[in-house]
Amino acid sequence: MITSDGSRPASSHSSYPLQASSTAGLLDDHSWGYQLCITLTRQTPMPVNDKSHGGHESGNTFENIRKHIGMSTESNITYPNYPTKHAEPSLVNPADFLDYLRRIGQLEDFEVPRCVILCYQHSLYERILAMESIPHPDKTRSYRGLVMLPRTDHRVGVLGDLGYGAAGAASALEELIALGVTEFVSIGTAGSLQPALRLGQVIVCERAIRDEGISHHYLPAAKHAEASPRLSESLRNEFYARGTTYMAGESWTIDAPYRETVGEARQYRREGVLCVEMESAAIFAIGKYRSVNVASVFVISDSIADQPWQPQWHRPEIMAALIAVYDVAAAVLADGSLIH
Repeated sequence: MITSDGSRPASSHSSYPLQASSTAGLLDDHSWGYQLCITLTRQTPMPVNDKSHGGHESGNTFENIRKHIGMSTESNITYPNYPTKHAEPSLVNPADFLDYLRRIGQLEDFEVPRCVILCYQHSLYERILAMESIPHPDKTRSYRGLVMLPRTDHRVGVLGDLGYGAAGAASALEELIALGVTEFVSIGTAGSLQPALRLGQVIVCERAIRDEGISHHYLPAAKHAEASPRLSESLRNEFYARGTTYMAGESWTIDAPYRETVGEARQYRREGVLCVEMESAAIFAIGKYRSVNVASVFVISDSIADQPWQPQWHRPEIMAALIAVYDVAAAVLADGSLIH
């Protein structure tokens, strides 16, 4: 990770002491979640699968749990399931959908920007429209309500009110790329995995753990998807020039928010992962696949580093930080010379 003063710790783990004795709350070895997992493991009767130890269960407790609850133990399962998926052409392309929109009159006189800011929160989108004195778009005659920023000479557009999750962001990104957009900055909120991260902290995401499904249909299996180094560096430089405190590092992308588990959170915290969110791995993978530049910036709005969960989306400092991030993204994208 990189701090706002430009320094890089010797190890991405070094900024956060991660010993169990110093870990508080949800991720603690003594937390209610961890203890519940241990209790259930001890109390759940395991089938006797290995007689080689005098009738006792084998030493691989996890395998016994998998068998007991009916999980497959086959080692040849792949994802995506179709083995040559990445060598196959798509049945439907984004250009096909855009042709359909043109036929029904939804892309008439449509001006395509070079760059687009993606934002997910309805409240942020409304604030941007008000700040830029932009009327609400007619979504029946434009692409998803995309608006142009007059102060950028219409070089930058904003696509807002996307909702949350990788699927919607991925579809929008694919269609915008097919329209000719080549630079994207995604702006959203994220949950902290590290207790040291404060509410409203700005995070520039350098790479994301691929724990959603979409990225795996674009790129071969790997743990991470990478942001555009060039665009991410430009954003960091602009934050630094404005005196905005930020951190740069890794996120965990998962599009199943109600199946984030204690074990996963503890593991990723130990690895130095900063936060959890729902879109970045997917859009980074699409950017790589389509050879366009995609970057993500988050604002910390809640925390699962401490127990209980602490959502704070309503706090005014969250919106203030999102607006600051938006302003930086618009400046970097509008001035192509800032993108090295």
